[in-house]
Amino acid sequence: MDRLSTFCLDHIFRYFNIKTVNDHVSTSDRLALSTCLLVNRRWFEIAVKIFWEESAYNLPPLLACLSDESKQIIRDNVPFIPETDLNTPPFMDYMSINQQLNLNYLNHVIRTIIIKYDPDNTVNDDQQRFQDYKEVIYREMVKLFMLKASLRRLHFFTEIDDDDAPHVDFASFPNAINTLKQLTTFETCTDVDPRFLQQVLSCQNFEYISLHFEEKYSEGLTEIVNNQNNLKELKVIREHKAYHWPKLADSLENHPSHHITLTKLYLSLCGFKSSIRFLRNFENLRELTLYQFHDFFDDFEVLQHVSFPHLRYLKMVPIIPREEELITFFERNGKSLEHLEIDSNHEELDFCIPRFCPNLKHYGKIRNTRELMENLFDNCKELKVLWVTCKNNHFNESKIIRLIGRLMPKNHIEVKIYTKIPNQSEIILEELNNALKSWEEYDPPKTISLHLQRAYRVDIRPSIRNVIAKYEDMGIIKSFEAEEHHNW
Repeated sequence: MDRLSTFCLDHIFRYFNIKTVNDHVSTSDRLALSTCLLVNRRWFEIAVKIFWEESAYNLPPLLACLSDESKQIIRDNVPFIPETDLNTPPFMDYMSINQQLNLNYLNHVIRTIIIKYDPDNTVNDDQQRFQDYKEVIYREMVKLFMLKASLRRLHFFTEIDDDDAPHVDFASFPNAINTLKQLTTFETCTDVDPRFLQQVLSCQNFEYISLHFEEKYSEGLTEIVNNQNNLKELKVIREHKAYHWPKLADSLENHPSHHITLTKLYLSLCGFKSSIRFLRNFENLRELTLYQFHDFFDDFEVLQHVSFPHLRYLKMVPIIPREEELITFFERNGKSLEHLEIDSNHEELDFCIPRFCPNLKHYGKIRNTRELMENLFDNCKELKVLWVTCKNNHFNESKIIRLIGRLMPKNHIEVKIYTKIPNQSEIILEELNNALKSWEEYDPPKTISLHLQRAYRVDIRPSIRNVIAKYEDMGIIKSFEAEEHHNW
């Protein structure tokens, strides 16, 4: 490993920092990355950058990075902070590698450190003193970020437990104007303090904005979105009866510059009728996610006739528009698609998708019928990832695996099979063994990465594990996972 270049090690370490669907890094991966810090100085310098890029703040090193003036302010106002934390020289210039200011996490870290250093636990019992101490440290920390950090990302949400970060007029700090101009990512919620938004209004270079809609909508959010010169990606999540979505939708429809720059759009408008008619203006979209629980999108009556010539990625779950509208949409836009996730229960649509989308590399999900899968592989010669739903015993997992081996045009495929059959928890040993044995016949060899998900109890017996291990040793199975999953 010592012979690997810094570039290679950085690339390897970042695999330990990949976020899940919940936008979090797993504990085991975070622990693995932590161990890289302990190998030697070179590994430390590479791994620590990855930690700090994601705002994994550790307060003592931050305290050591403060200016002499800020350290004295903390000494005068927060007497129990150890002098060793203030005076110990930092191991490296942490602020030069930090690219994110997560105000919520910073608030949490400061709260934790006060509780830790409070000698008699007296401050925690006095909420006013606690808030005063927290505000002093918080203010000096934000000033440090404005002055020295190479910020690219700003994150601030209203806290659920009402332990909000103190309001700080950070725009007035030295170098704040230059620092704010460098920001490219902004994540917030719609009920955030309007005073905070007023300070963000000067930022005009956000390339990514994420808005989590709450029932309250703070003035200034629409203006912030409108102010951007090069907005490339927008993520909107709405889980409440937020009546303010039309205000933002109208703004997007009437802002011509965004029609050109916006290439990625994620809309989760759960449970309520929501207009997406404005999408007709965004012909440069490359990635589009439409996620909605209880309602179909009426506006597809218009959108089915709109061309999106650059669209590569489309995710539309779990409820989809009417079948005939989607068929028209795919006939017009399917040729450019490479990634498609859709919840379809319409036979005609299932047959039309491969015909209109011949360049698919990732398709999720298709129902487990022989005719549908033969049609898929006949039309989609570049397929690399396939999700299959299995809802009947007549065409189970083993039969799907055998058929995919016969039909697949490539030498390797990643397959995820989701089984939703009551009272079937076991995989039949003989069927699975025979299905995988058929893969031995192919020349050149074919390989599979297999992921089994079941809505009911997963029972992978030792005998099944032995079969899987056998074909892993032969190189036919590249990877195998099995888990219980209820939300497909």
